[in-house]
Order: sequence, then structure tokens, then C-alpha cells
Amino acid sequence: GALVAIRVIGDSMYPTLKRGNVVIVNTADKEKHKLIDGAMYAVNHNGKPCVKRLELNGGSWFLASDNKQPEFRSRAVDESTEVLGRVVRMEADFI
Repeated sequence: GALVAIRVIGDSMYPTLKRGNVVIVNTADKEKHKLIDGAMYAVNHNGKPCVKRLELNGGSWFLASDNKQPEFRSRAVDESTEVLGRVVRMEADFI
């Protein structure tokens, strides 16, 4: 498998993911025709890496946040969006 660890730096996926949590991403699981509606993915969007929930709405994919604050509204997947892989594990507490 092609697994990478990414540390969460923002609050967009709160309360599911908190700042400082680490997610494990399967970089082999990113083919457009295999995307899972509602699953979490690591993406590059406008040159910024982030973790978002991919949601299919009306035939289009959107990057959705679990944080319901207005600044974290959904954004359409566009040509600037690169899916890096699917989040397969969340690690919350490290010693």
C-alpha cells in the first residue's frame, strides 16, 4: 500500500478531526471513477493541501467540511483540485 500520514492543521473538519490529529491516507485510492460519496480524502485545492469530505451533489463533486461554520462552506471540485488519496485511519492521541 501507499500510505502517508498527514497532520491536521486547521479547524474545517472539527469535530471529527481536531487540529494536531494525524490521518493516514491511502494514496493509491484516488481514481475519479472510484471516489466514495461521503468519504474523507486528502486533496490539494488551489495549491493548498487539506482533508475534506467528498460529496456528490447533482452530478458534481464538492469538498465539504464537517465544521458547519460559514467560512467552511462547501467548495466545488474544479481543475485546481487534485485528489491525493482516501483517509483510511485517524490517529488522535500521541505520546
